[in-house]
Amino acid sequence: MYPVSDAFREAIVSCDQRAVVRVVVELDGSELGVLPLTGGAVDCDGTRDGALRSLSLTVSPHPDAFDWLATAGAEVVVARGLRLPDGTEEKNPHRATLRIAERVHPSTSWYAVSTRACASR
Repeated sequence: MYPVSDAFREAIVSCDQRAVVRVVVELDGSELGVLPLTGGAVDCDGTRDGALRSLSLTVSPHPDAFDWLATAGAEVVVARGLRLPDGTEEKNPHRATLRIAERVHPSTSWYAVSTRACASR
């Protein structure tokens, strides 16, 4: 089990909780930016040697988001956690890091990003 606070343990079993997700684009371990996420899904294929995860995201327009995602060698890092009753957020230290394999060009109002056949670490 990952280390979490007592407040996290209490919130996880209560009705007063909200899941939160933070999606960051990184290059060589440095943060390029946080994506303004509006939806998405992570799928995992456990039938192969090692975990093969794929990620689909929809993000609201941001002036730099497409440039971050178009950066050669960039990775998408997904962290999840809870918004606690006092309003603070606590993320699970386990993160999914996925290499961007395929991008869908943005429309004028939203970006759809798909990472196909991405090994995660």
